[in-house]
Amino acid sequence: MIATDRKEDYQLEATITGEDEIKIEKLRCKVFLPEKPKDRVLIILLPSSEQALFIERAFNKFWKFSILAERKELDETLLRISADNVYSLGMTSKAYGINLLESIWEAEPTDLRIEHILNREISPTECRFWITPSIVLTPAQIISSSYTGEVKVESVRTKSFSLSNDLFLNFQKHYKHRKNEVGDTVTTSYLVAETNLWNDPKGSEKIDDKLLRQLDDFLLLSSFASRQRSVCIGWEVFDSIGHTRFYRGNISIPDSKSTYYVDDGLIEPQHYEDFLQQAYSKFVNETFIDLLRDSIRGVLPHKGLTAEARFTSLFSSLETLVLLFRRQNNLEFIFSQEDEAKEWKETKKKMQKWLKEQNLLAGKEKTEKRKLVYENLSSLERISFSYAFNKHCDYYKVDLSDLWGITGGGNNWSLTTIRNKIVHGDEFADYKFSALFVATQHLQWTLERLLLAYFEWDLSKSYVNKDFLSRNLIAHQEQENNRKLIST
Repeated sequence: MIATDRKEDYQLEATITGEDEIKIEKLRCKVFLPEKPKDRVLIILLPSSEQALFIERAFNKFWKFSILAERKELDETLLRISADNVYSLGMTSKAYGINLLESIWEAEPTDLRIEHILNREISPTECRFWITPSIVLTPAQIISSSYTGEVKVESVRTKSFSLSNDLFLNFQKHYKHRKNEVGDTVTTSYLVAETNLWNDPKGSEKIDDKLLRQLDDFLLLSSFASRQRSVCIGWEVFDSIGHTRFYRGNISIPDSKSTYYVDDGLIEPQHYEDFLQQAYSKFVNETFIDLLRDSIRGVLPHKGLTAEARFTSLFSSLETLVLLFRRQNNLEFIFSQEDEAKEWKETKKKMQKWLKEQNLLAGKEKTEKRKLVYENLSSLERISFSYAFNKHCDYYKVDLSDLWGITGGGNNWSLTTIRNKIVHGDEFADYKFSALFVATQHLQWTLERLLLAYFEWDLSKSYVNKDFLSRNLIAHQEQENNRKLIST
């Protein structure tokens, strides 16, 4: 349970609807909005004794429900709070006698919408998308204070961008002020993307999943440039409908770093904007954009993963990027033409017949072994990963000679060998984990170089070029020792 001691932002009566359209009306509820970007919206429902007994009897119908609450405000505006997807976090009850229960039911919505409906003309429409911290998108500002207590904020350089749908975004830092427990004013800042939503008088109706996906894609590229995940956690709009706020609870919110150094990122800071312009143009025109999107997501930092999980996640992203190249260049299957595929099917039948005649696989007692061999025949029609990977590197002229090899034999393991060891359940001794960490670093640098090559970005304007890595990163300098260590 996520009990909270602070005062709620809203308290009103709501109607909830569970499975099979089961409804509970006039259910008292409190809504707690996030105080920080990483916080979630919390709804606390306070059912009466009768409502609590009904909920307990039908609790399997309310593991997920929708909510709608409305009330008239003093200024004659209509307040409407709604969410289609609210997930139960559990209910606790205390009995004080027969039919006398005190119950607290906590729930978390993933799509909470708060509307103050005005129904009067407001022009122009104002929209703010709430963005988690991003070193790439945060504008430079000068903050000055006077002896009167007045604080002035002046933007030194604005940061703006147009999406593929011609939506113009202006990134700004906004500030919140609140009183703490001792009465002092505490000021916090947060990043927003301002827009007028094409000056549509009912701009809030223009924000849908497609628009948010386009914004998410842009933020994905900015995250790649900084190696710092940044996402849109919600938005608010002032238009002729009124004031609408929407909280996205179905996304993973990244932890913000307390300190961020210049070379923590991938792209040199002075080139952030040029990189976004160049990369975004190529990104939105990619036919296999889903594969590209997944590959970039995989290279971004993810907290909470084990060393093995991080390695396999990066390798999966590398395979996804190579798959994109395969599909662009018809390198998935050896026999890709229809007539070739048909002939290969007949060839496999002949191969099965031939294998059955060999002493090693002949006889009824070898049926199971023959079956295992037959199942592997289909893999012969696929072009190998190592061939496609090498073609990929040749096509984009990517030099990986200074990094831990993806493929290759010899006494020391390649990164593919390490991946195979992990996915097949081999355990690494504790003393090898430092070597696994180094291998993971090299795998990340490999994937980042390949992605930068895809975006036709000059490697010298990044922190993954050979000169920078060899001068500054121990993991780059100690490659050979760690290859020998993990291979023993």
